[in-house]
Amino acid sequence: MLKTHKNIGITSRLIFLIVSGCSIIFVIILSFNYDYTKKILLQNAQDIAKNKAYREVNKIETVLKSIERVPTNSVFLINSFSFNKSDMLKLIRLLVERNDEIYGSTIAYQPYAYDKNKRYFSPYYYKKAVS
Repeated sequence: MLKTHKNIGITSRLIFLIVSGCSIIFVIILSFNYDYTKKILLQNAQDIAKNKAYREVNKIETVLKSIERVPTNSVFLINSFSFNKSDMLKLIRLLVERNDEIYGSTIAYQPYAYDKNKRYFSPYYYKKAVS
C-alpha cells in the first residue's frame, strides 16, 4: 500500500506540473493574442477614421468647387456690363435660386463706388427657410 500512495503523490505532482506548464503557455499565448488583436483593431479604427475624414473632405471640396464658379462668372458679368439696381437684384436672385449649394449672395461695392451719394451699397439676396 505504501507503493500506491507514493505513486499517487508522484502522479499528482506530475499532473500539477503539466497543468501548470500548459496554463503558463496558454496565458502567454492568450496575452500575445490580446496585444496583437488590440494593435490590429486600433489600426483598423484609425484607417476607418482617416477614410471617413477623406470622404468628408472630398464632399466639401466638391461643393466648394461648384460654388467657386458662381463668383467667378458673376465678376465677369458685373465687370462686363453696367447693371441698374433692379437688374443687379435679379442677377443675385437668379444666382441663389439656381444654385442649390448657395444660401445667399451679395454684390458689395467700395464706399461711394456705385452711387456717389451713398457710402455703402451691397444688395443681398438669400433663400427663405422652409418650414
